[in-house]
Amino acid sequence: MVAGGKSPSSIARRLGWADRLASMRPAGDILGTLKPEWAAATGLSKDTRVYCGAHDSNAALHAVRAYPIVTGREATVISTGTWFVAMRLPSDAAALDLHELPESRDCLVNVDIAGRPVPSGASWGAGNWINSAAWI
Repeated sequence: MVAGGKSPSSIARRLGWADRLASMRPAGDILGTLKPEWAAATGLSKDTRVYCGAHDSNAALHAVRAYPIVTGREATVISTGTWFVAMRLPSDAAALDLHELPESRDCLVNVDIAGRPVPSGASWGAGNWINSAAWI
């Protein structure tokens, strides 16, 4: 998807994936309720709401922003799992100039759950171990 989620990217359209992608929505949006077969299989109410959700690293970033020691200040959040993701919280995301990020440093720019840019870096972390363990 392109920034803002308005339409699929040109590569998704070119490769025929665009029609297979759901529209982008905010993480807190309610998608609907459980299908009857899932409610029956889990014992949950058929009125249980299903939310869009967020990736675990992005959810961690959102949670950290609520801590007074971090709110309104610069900080780096490192989320570990299959991927190690380091996300930089600028003190003022609106003042972040993405063109100032050095291309030679291979910096990623993710977006947080509010659509703000977040300079990031990632390493496959535990994924390397999982891949190796699969061959044992």
